[in-house]
Amino acid sequence: MMHRVDADFRPLETSVTYWSKGAFTGTGLITVRGGTLNAVIDGPLGRVTHSIPVPDGFSIVPHPLATDSWHFWYFDKTKAGEQPSVIYNPQVAPRTGVPVLGNLETGTMTYEGEEEITVPAGTFTTDHFNLNGVIDVWMTGEDKLLVRYAMGVADLEYVLTDLSKGQH
Repeated sequence: MMHRVDADFRPLETSVTYWSKGAFTGTGLITVRGGTLNAVIDGPLGRVTHSIPVPDGFSIVPHPLATDSWHFWYFDKTKAGEQPSVIYNPQVAPRTGVPVLGNLETGTMTYEGEEEITVPAGTFTTDHFNLNGVIDVWMTGEDKLLVRYAMGVADLEYVLTDLSKGQH
């Protein structure tokens, strides 16, 4: 997977390849130009393309966990309460019948506040968000580094275990 975003984290281009149980299920190139998302999906069923309109504020969930904190890039923390979320979700277990072909999903996101949390990688001042009342995400810094991800209904939690800073 390669996921490229602009300086504000708005999606520009995503390239994904999926394998399931040792079998190739598909590869996709998703590009965003202005208000249009274009997807070219190749797999065992052949090639499928589609173009759909997308709003200014939306994200793509390419499925590596590290990018799940990027969904909140357009959340306006100066406004209280829930705000709409729009996510293009490439299907790993496709409802569309075509692996990797995605669809837009809408929901809500809420800013829970700034929190200091400690994980194996250290103690971080984070922004805590909730997605659809189900997923909690804690992120830190200008790169929106994912520090903790929790989905209580699935008894699932991921935490940052190590952080190394290198020279540029």
